[in-house]
Amino acid sequence: MLEEKMVTCPECGSQRSYKDGIRYTRTGEIQRYLCRDCGYRFSFLHKCKI
Repeated sequence: MLEEKMVTCPECGSQRSYKDGIRYTRTGEIQRYLCRDCGYRFSFLHKCKI
């Protein structure tokens, strides 16, 4: 079985967050998250070397 990584809110540091949609960009899709404690919506940008 696959385990999901614990996602930490960059605003309050809580690990109580859940998936909240996907951002569609020119470079692809980015998963969005919503913190259950403070309500902050965030996503992580993955930088790649060119």
